[in-house]
Amino acid sequence: MRDSVCQFARNLAAIELSVWREHRRAGDVATSAMCVRQPGSIGAMSDPRSAPYGSVRLVDVDTLAQVSPDEPYITDCEFHLVRRHFDVQAFGVNAATGHAGDEMIEEHHEADDEENQTNGHQELFAVMTGHAVFTVDGEEIDAPAGTIVFVRDPALLRAARATADDTTIFMVGGPVGVPYTVSRWEVALP
Repeated sequence: MRDSVCQFARNLAAIELSVWREHRRAGDVATSAMCVRQPGSIGAMSDPRSAPYGSVRLVDVDTLAQVSPDEPYITDCEFHLVRRHFDVQAFGVNAATGHAGDEMIEEHHEADDEENQTNGHQELFAVMTGHAVFTVDGEEIDAPAGTIVFVRDPALLRAARATADDTTIFMVGGPVGVPYTVSRWEVALP
């Protein structure tokens, strides 16, 4: 089995090289550059915003500070715009990475509120690495790696702060009973 997998990988690499050379010969430098597989990238000639599937290392996903440096919602951590990276249309999804003491998730609510730029989402937070303390509706929740925090009521205030270095929180959100639309705050980004 291992030999057939290795042979498949060699064949795939040969095809990618062939496609790259073809585009290069035609003078299509932009497309030939897309053919080169980068670490953490999705398949050859794929655009993460339109590919049927993809993968990326979180450190390679643009952060809010990179996209909109003057954004008032920027916290101490790196807020990775995962939904935007893949152009996910079915639900909101982002991630935050930070260190002990960093505000990972600013205090906010998700009620349907134009002034707050929110759309009435429930949210689920998964602490992937490190350790955090969440505050939901005034109650503190200790959240070491592997903890999942769910906020059903969009009107509840929620926030999180890292209590350990190298903390990563993955977050997913969406409205109940209606089709998902991109959050107002994200639509406003450049």
